[in-house]
Amino acid sequence: MKRAGAREAWEESGVRVDSADLEVASVMHRLSDTGEWIDFFLTVKRWEGEPYNREPDKCSEMAWYSLDGLPGDMIPHVRQAVENVLAGVFYDSYGWQQ
Repeated sequence: MKRAGAREAWEESGVRVDSADLEVASVMHRLSDTGEWIDFFLTVKRWEGEPYNREPDKCSEMAWYSLDGLPGDMIPHVRQAVENVLAGVFYDSYGWQQ
């Protein structure tokens, strides 16, 4: 999974990441209109290169934000994952009937 994260970092943001520098920060079991997903959210200790949006057809922008000033148009489950990491919540469900 860490190798996949390193590969995705390159494909989506143009940065080189060594999989040894990745740690799983949170896991989410998610239901969406496209299906059922298990999402893994990773933190990275270091990388090489300057990140930029290599998938503009999938992502409107890539920018640095303070954690208390995240943009309002973030993908909702990604916002929840960030909040989970900050709160120390390792596993969460999202999109299921309560």
